[in-house]
Amino acid sequence: MHKTHTSKTLNVATCVAPQIGLVNYINQINPQFLYGIEGFLMFFYIMLVVGEKLFKSFRLNNVESENVFLLK
Repeated sequence: MHKTHTSKTLNVATCVAPQIGLVNYINQINPQFLYGIEGFLMFFYIMLVVGEKLFKSFRLNNVESENVFLLK
C-alpha cells in the first residue's frame, strides 16, 4: 500500500518536472556537457524565432505589394 503511494508521487514528480531532474542528473555527471546542450538549444531557439519573424515580415511585404499591384 505504502509503496504504490510513493510510486504515484514519483510519477507525478517526474511528469511535472522532468527537465529539472534531467538537468540536475546531467549536471552531476558532466557539467560541461550541459553547457554544450544549453548553448545549442539557445542558439537553435533564437534562430527559430528570428527566422519565423523574418519569414512573417517577408510574407507580409509580399502580400502588401501584391494587393497594391491589384489595386492599381
